Amino acid sequence: MAKRKKNELPPKVRKRGKGYTYRYDIPIINEDGKKDRKQTDTPSFPTPEEAYKAGILIEAQLVQGTYIDEDKTIFNLWAPHMLVYHSRINKLHLNTVHTYKHLLVHPCTYFNGDKIKDITPDRYQDFLLWLQEERKLAVKSIQSIHGLLNALFRHAVQRGQIKTSPCIGATIPRDEDQEDLDLDFDEEAEVPNFLEKDQLTKVIAAAKQNAEQAATPRDAFEWRQFVRAIYIMAHTGVRIGELSVLEPRKISNAKLKIRISATLYDKEGLSNYQIGPPKTKGSRRLVDISKRVAAVIEAQIKDVKAFRLMIGPEYHRNKEGREFIFVNPTEQLPGYPMRPARVNEMLDKVLVASGFPSKFITAHGLRHTYTSLSAEVGVPLDDIRKQLGHSKDELTTLVYRHVTEARRRANVDKLDSFIGDLL
Repeated sequence: MAKRKKNELPPKVRKRGKGYTYRYDIPIINEDGKKDRKQTDTPSFPTPEEAYKAGILIEAQLVQGTYIDEDKTIFNLWAPHMLVYHSRINKLHLNTVHTYKHLLVHPCTYFNGDKIKDITPDRYQDFLLWLQEERKLAVKSIQSIHGLLNALFRHAVQRGQIKTSPCIGATIPRDEDQEDLDLDFDEEAEVPNFLEKDQLTKVIAAAKQNAEQAATPRDAFEWRQFVRAIYIMAHTGVRIGELSVLEPRKISNAKLKIRISATLYDKEGLSNYQIGPPKTKGSRRLVDISKRVAAVIEAQIKDVKAFRLMIGPEYHRNKEGREFIFVNPTEQLPGYPMRPARVNEMLDKVLVASGFPSKFITAHGLRHTYTSLSAEVGVPLDDIRKQLGHSKDELTTLVYRHVTEARRRANVDKLDSFIGDLL
């Protein structure tokens, strides 16, 4: 150290109360992913020399790339902030971000008040066990939470907030009855509910009756729209969120196709709706439609125009100039995109009126109905998946195999009859 004048402090050393600290710069990564630097101080030391020596050691570690500035933020404040960073870096869909926010409720409860640098691998493993034993979460839910936290802690390591992730080496608890055994002959994986042709006909008839008996023109429009919506979903496999933001310009009557390139996000309420990309890359697709489905869509477009004239200036004008084929008819938000939750309410009403249990299926279950109807008429599984926007999907496969079981049995008998008794 160079000789200093009397009472002169060493470089970067500052007087702090009764002690001394050393101020230094550390590299950081901002939320937008850009590199930056921030100033920070060492702990307080009794003498300037001690503070200077501690600072010089840190400067050496910075040069060598071995210095870690462990974050002092408690988990509850750090996790939501890091989720924002994670979603921006990975360009996550809005629905995914909403799901992750709900997943964070569990770790924010368990690690309430903990500093992230104090969360050890043992404590993290106890957290996973707590999810199973106290929160009674299924293994898949625990895996989802673990996957999210693993990503967030990995960002913390990369940004120099902690040295190592507490997730490393963690074990996901198994279900007590989880064993790798083959299914018995009498066992079968649970097939999701769907409507067969006669059942769908019955449900549509109940909805049409509600439209005919509606007390107001607004209610009549809503029920007519509902009939067309469930008809289209059952005949095309389009998701309810995709249908809610479908526009006339996305329809090709000449080619009999629908272009699916967007879906509705209304988790923050319909008044704050957003339009974003579909669930997966495969969900961006061209959906084949029949002439009958095209005619149903055309009838809906004409009905919406009449409804718009009836509502007048209160009808919602999308700021991007989008014109929705299926719209919200309520007095509060007329002309906004059709609300999926409302479709599910109406579907449940007609299901019960048709003799089904409440919540037998939701609008999403109409995709399984599409799978079953397509399987009945011999559409190959790969073509069904393409129409649905799936590369692989276990539930679609289950429905398909369930519906085609009788046909497979008949094929075995046909082959046996053809070959004959060779023995």
